Amino acid sequence: MSLWRTGVLTPLAFDLPEVAALMSSLAVLGPTASQSAGSAMRKLAEALSRV
Repeated sequence: MSLWRTGVLTPLAFDLPEVAALMSSLAVLGPTASQSAGSAMRKLAEALSRV
């Protein structure tokens, strides 16, 4: 499924506790539960490694 953009996309900014909460939620779900969950976990982990 693809979502069509209807306006300008603005970057999201999360602080460390917010990223930790997102990763924790994905870990409970299981990053292998779906391709989207795995992709999201990889992107969050890559973003953390650049901080």
